[in-house]
Amino acid sequence: MSTKLLEDAKGTGKNKEGSVPKRHSADAHPQGVRGEASSDPQFVHKLDPKNDICCECNHVLQDSIQTACGHRVCERHINERLERGEIYTCPGGDQECVEVNKENRHLLAFPDYFARKHISTLLVYCPNKEHGCPEQIPWKSLQEHMAKCDYIKIECKNEGCSELILAKNMEEHMKNQCIFRIDSCPKCKMPTPHALINDHLLNHCDEELIKCPYKCGLEFKRREKEAHEKTCTSKPKACELSSLGCDFKGSQEDVEKHESLDNIEHLGLFAIKLENQSLESKTLERRLEQMQNEKQIYEKEMKDLADHMGKLVKQYSAMNSKVQNISLAMASHAEKVISLEDKYTSFKT
Repeated sequence: MSTKLLEDAKGTGKNKEGSVPKRHSADAHPQGVRGEASSDPQFVHKLDPKNDICCECNHVLQDSIQTACGHRVCERHINERLERGEIYTCPGGDQECVEVNKENRHLLAFPDYFARKHISTLLVYCPNKEHGCPEQIPWKSLQEHMAKCDYIKIECKNEGCSELILAKNMEEHMKNQCIFRIDSCPKCKMPTPHALINDHLLNHCDEELIKCPYKCGLEFKRREKEAHEKTCTSKPKACELSSLGCDFKGSQEDVEKHESLDNIEHLGLFAIKLENQSLESKTLERRLEQMQNEKQIYEKEMKDLADHMGKLVKQYSAMNSKVQNISLAMASHAEKVISLEDKYTSFKT
């Protein structure tokens, strides 16, 4: 199978074997009621600027806080300011707008649970509306809808394919449209990526009929090619002197003609071969002579070593004999000492 063709077909495809398909869509979470900055969803009905919109960021309220002066803001704006040790001034723009700090926060800024509940129930369009989803969902239920929306785009699970497909079309895509779907070769039935079927048939399928590469006119299955080449009369034959360096190839007739007419060239090859053999022979002779010289040197060194060892053995024998004589003398001397001690003891008594 052509590795290059497979890589070209893959493009930016990745191996997703054993992986969970990735879903691609707009933000599905109702983060407007979680206190995190995010893009507002697309609401079905127009928002009420007074009750649904933050008077600071002008986006839909997130974790709505109502100040003592009657304005609504996202809770995160107050938190960010107070965490930096700053005072939060209500952005309502009225003369009676309050200033909130850590000490008076519980008195001047209250969680607006009514507004939070109201906003969470506002209808929004599915982010996959542009892909055809007709659903209108309460914002708080958007995440649940997105988990099963048929119009969300999912990365194809076929190995090598990175195409994003609508969930409702995935089965059809994987079975009948994806170029990386696994098909069976129509000839040998080998499982092969759909994109490589033609390449497989052209270059690899053992059951595909191919023509003789030597143009003898016969057709045979690719698996029979090796056997055919052994008997094909059109297969180029090499000159019998190819071992000498002749690179001529041709039909049997051409080879016979070449061998009968190119005697001068062949004689030249013979001469070169003989010259090379002569050089090799001289090199071997020099090497043999060198080895013989080395052998003589080693033999002399071994003889000298043997002579030296013989001398050492004689010296050892002589030394051993002296040691034995000394031992005998010391034993005799010890006996005399013992005898004298006995006589001395007897004399005293």
